[in-house]
Amino acid sequence: MNRRLAAFLFSAVLVVPLALTQVREKRVTPIPEQQQQQFDRQRRAGVAILVGVGKYPPFSGFNELRYPSRDVDQLAAELEKQRYLVIPIKEADATRQAVLNAIEQSGDAAQSAGGSMVFYFTGHGFEDHGANYLALHDAAANRLSESGLAVKDVESAMQRAGVTRRVLWIDACRNEPSKGIGNRSFARFEAAAGTRILFSTKAGSVSYEDDGLQDGLFTYYLLAGLRGAAAGPDGLITFRDLTDYVVDGVEGHSLKQGRRQIPYEAGESSGDFLLGRAMGTTAGETVSDRPTAPAPVGANTTTHVTSAPVQVSVSVLNSEGRLIPSISRESFRVMKNTLPQPIVKFSESKADFATIAILIEYSQRDSKESQQYVEAAGQLLDGLNAADYVAIATFDLSPKILFDFTTDRATAHAALNRLVTPAFSGSSLFTAVADLAGRMKNVQGRKAIVLFASGMDTFSKLTFDRTRAALKEAGVPIFAVSAAPSSIRLGGSSLDHLQADNQLRAFANETGGKPFFFKSSFELANINSAIKDAFHDGEGAVGGYTIFYQPSDPEGDIRVELVKPQTNEPLRILDPKGADIKYRMVVTQQASSR
Repeated sequence: MNRRLAAFLFSAVLVVPLALTQVREKRVTPIPEQQQQQFDRQRRAGVAILVGVGKYPPFSGFNELRYPSRDVDQLAAELEKQRYLVIPIKEADATRQAVLNAIEQSGDAAQSAGGSMVFYFTGHGFEDHGANYLALHDAAANRLSESGLAVKDVESAMQRAGVTRRVLWIDACRNEPSKGIGNRSFARFEAAAGTRILFSTKAGSVSYEDDGLQDGLFTYYLLAGLRGAAAGPDGLITFRDLTDYVVDGVEGHSLKQGRRQIPYEAGESSGDFLLGRAMGTTAGETVSDRPTAPAPVGANTTTHVTSAPVQVSVSVLNSEGRLIPSISRESFRVMKNTLPQPIVKFSESKADFATIAILIEYSQRDSKESQQYVEAAGQLLDGLNAADYVAIATFDLSPKILFDFTTDRATAHAALNRLVTPAFSGSSLFTAVADLAGRMKNVQGRKAIVLFASGMDTFSKLTFDRTRAALKEAGVPIFAVSAAPSSIRLGGSSLDHLQADNQLRAFANETGGKPFFFKSSFELANINSAIKDAFHDGEGAVGGYTIFYQPSDPEGDIRVELVKPQTNEPLRILDPKGADIKYRMVVTQQASSR
């Protein structure tokens, strides 16, 4: 699947006034303890059939989606923890008949587990002549009624299977308005008795994927709710609890992104459905007894879900500034105002490609040095992996983008070959590096800036300290490459050049990158090799950990800690010989992207 990179050239900021979203109170009436214990005694909570299609066949008429397979995997892992028998059906296996067979053949298992069945679909959805359809792998846009799976057929299959409590979660339509099929969605649908349906969007609207979350927006909040964020004070999660949490979360988050998506509930039932339990609670125990709940809740207290999860990027570095990989989710703790914050999503970057911006000082201050930087950038291009995305920018009095991210090395080299004679002698280093890092802030996966520069700034309005703050907020590692020793450079005093070297060291060390200084162009091959290794090889790989936490309070600073889960003592990281590794963390909170 081709990776879609949002172009960072000439980007515009869309400012949208935020409407006040409706705030719902969580359920405050605990479920009787006897019913809780009965739920706990069941060997299975129910059967969950999870269907995801993103890679549609050529000429099907449907554009490709990024995250359905990932969404299914994550939801499967969570429902298995809730003791559901999970049946995942993905991509080419998810044909119309295969899905119907799975539903009907799972009836006995559902009845033995108490009569509950969850059906989840993520992919394209559409409405045709008043009927609502799911686009499975064998669907075709020009034969909707013949090839699509009608939602009413899913419900009928669940009824034939003898399932008494039927829950449907439909995350469709997931395509963007400007692509593929367009603004198809689900019309109003009334389910039969005993069925509760939660669509990802209201009739006539579009359901979105979010590259920042790397999930469908609906599925992201569905997962967070099942992991405990939607639980009532008794620690249990009902259909009503989950629906209220998902609706508030999706609507609030989408408004902050300048668009609106509101989930839609349909169906009838004789009462609420019990879906699961917040992890770590037992019958009779309330969520307020657990420090990992979104906020302390008592029997006579209500809590409001008003804030979206906040993203934090964390790099754990050894004494040499190299990334330490494979630290478990359980070892991370996010603290705010002395309280632990619930982590609703966690991932470690292990992409097989990197997104790299090369920034070159190209000025008349020292033409020979500038030309060395251009040649070094060309050598770096030749050494990178073919899958790596590269952009190139230069700066003198102002920054200039030569070309946007591409894997086309010929285009990159052609742009470098056009750099023949510098036009100006000034240097706007601070402005250039801060601007480029800001443009890359929301790029996902492994990313870095390789900066070829003297470290001197003669023209920026930004100060050194403000530039450091901007780089810390952006969270992009910087690898600085500069001619050395400073005493042999032209222009300025030795003190100026010493300060320039220290500025480059600060930019690199504080962002999780590394500084390099060369005396001869013969050293550049080794430097470029070390930079490439930092992108792709072993513990030196550029990347880190991405954490989404649910803030208990919008105010206050956060602190990220590494702890031993069993004892909450500071985590010890050992090398292969059993010796302690000294480490530090670089933490970037990206609240502005929510």
